[in-house]
Amino acid sequence: MLLSAKLYGIPRHDRQIRIDKILVMMKLSTRAHSLVNTYSGGMVRRLEIGQAMLHRPRLLFLDEPTIGLDPAGRKLVWEHIRKLNKEEHMTIFLTTHYMEEAEALCDHIGIIDRGKLSIVGSTKELKDKVGLGTITFVLDLKQSGHYTSEDLNSFFKHIPGFSIVQLKSDTWELKVPHPAENAPEILQILIHNNFRVKDLEIKGPTLEDVFLKFTGSHFDEGVSRNEWKTIKGRRRTVRRIT
Repeated sequence: MLLSAKLYGIPRHDRQIRIDKILVMMKLSTRAHSLVNTYSGGMVRRLEIGQAMLHRPRLLFLDEPTIGLDPAGRKLVWEHIRKLNKEEHMTIFLTTHYMEEAEALCDHIGIIDRGKLSIVGSTKELKDKVGLGTITFVLDLKQSGHYTSEDLNSFFKHIPGFSIVQLKSDTWELKVPHPAENAPEILQILIHNNFRVKDLEIKGPTLEDVFLKFTGSHFDEGVSRNEWKTIKGRRRTVRRIT
């Protein structure tokens, strides 16, 4: 931390004050005098973020800040990133392969595929462009009788983009555009046709759906095993140097 403070040109009288404050913020005070190679992965990530904060930048770039962390470590780093954004008024650009991380942290999301920016927008804007989600419902078979997906298909065929699949003997999943908007009508149709609904779950489109729609592929598609090993090796080398 002291070396970073010197490299950033922070005045001598201000260095230790800033370092102590960041160590407290990053919950590293008790390990301030431990060798970094004794740190866990999460502690190293927090230390790296702390180093980047020393000169109080208005703009901070984070490259996959939670890669390799367990859920607890990832959550802690998320908390610090939110704090930097809200309390320090810092604009943050981050790259991630975790869609839930992008959704949890980012106001605007850009999806990059094969080196090109495919689409940019807020989480809601991106999901609205996909539209398709699921409505899963469980029927009381004693009251409703036994039906196949073909039987149920006739009740919903007027809904554009609709499809249905039977998950269990009493459970069906509908794929429909804008499920939250269509759910009341679907529930009304079931009740009108004397179906007893025990449970109903609505799930909108996910960022994974957005990724697939606008790239037509999955992560790292087209990269061979040997190429991926080379990429990871380069990343390790860069991290050692930095």
